[in-house]
Amino acid sequence: LTYAFGRLNRHFPKPKESPDSLTIPERLLARYMDFCRVHRGLRPATLMGYRRDLLRLRSFLRRRRIGGIRKVTLADLDDFLLHHGNHIGVRRLQASATALRSFFRYLHLNGDVSRDLARNVLSPRRFSADLRPKYLNWTKVEQLLARVNRSSPGGKRDYAILVLLACHGLRAR
Repeated sequence: LTYAFGRLNRHFPKPKESPDSLTIPERLLARYMDFCRVHRGLRPATLMGYRRDLLRLRSFLRRRRIGGIRKVTLADLDDFLLHHGNHIGVRRLQASATALRSFFRYLHLNGDVSRDLARNVLSPRRFSADLRPKYLNWTKVEQLLARVNRSSPGGKRDYAILVLLACHGLRAR
């Protein structure tokens, strides 16, 4: 931006550097990202997701005035996931819980925290019944029914099944 503004003969003020976080210092975050890249072989997209989740956790903990990573409790992590879950979908929340488990497992194994919080960070469960059924609008249903050949016994059977499915909202199972 400095270059672009300079070409327009305008001044671009450089952003002020914020002090490093005491809760999750940038040095610790970089060390963890290197570990995930080198030893776990995580893809760049996964690393970006982990980093995004950990930066959100850092902001959340800063707002709670938690002064160090050793002071983080399981209740803090649960509150973060509950708060975070209100803004994202279930799959993204599961990925966030995975990132937290991985990070806190790493911290425990390296001796950065004394308790293993990772084993108590639970992911939300997702079941196939949780998915809303997909359906056709009534115009498409009428078009489908109109295409069924009702002159043969098989066609009459197919028509009856389709009308039953459409009118009663029955699903494949």
